Amino acid sequence: TDRFADPEGAREHLYTERLIRLPIRQCFEPPPGAPDVSPLPALREGRVTFGSLNAFRKTTPTCWDMWAKVLNLLPEARLIVMEAGSPRVQQSLKAAFAERGVDPGRLDLRGKVSFQEFLALHAEVDIAFDPYPYGGGTTTCLGLWMGVPVVTLEGATVVSRSGARL
Repeated sequence: TDRFADPEGAREHLYTERLIRLPIRQCFEPPPGAPDVSPLPALREGRVTFGSLNAFRKTTPTCWDMWAKVLNLLPEARLIVMEAGSPRVQQSLKAAFAERGVDPGRLDLRGKVSFQEFLALHAEVDIAFDPYPYGGGTTTCLGLWMGVPVVTLEGATVVSRSGARL
């Protein structure tokens, strides 16, 4: 394990084995043919674009609360959400953000796309939001490789600490 997944003195009681903390636990190899890192989209658009490019099923109302707070602080910002392509999901998500004071027109809800389209989509995102409480793994690594910083919340469980580790 590592100090992010299992902080010293916090989780030993959950294991039968003695924990050994390594300096790094994540390995990543960028995909062949990945596009170059693009210029910051905010420079072109004149506003910040946040993105949640992880599997939508990892998002929760707790995520939406936090994301809405950020969007309410930056009234020109918008949010791209992946895998929110079905009309039912889109309607529910727009209603949830409207309840939180965010104009649903600021949401760009996308369905599933090919892997190359997914990589290219990073050229539209200034800052990625990590889902909570189940943080990103490969998606976070790919976003960082594509030059997109990630905002994450370090939770109490291993799966909610993956963004902090990365």
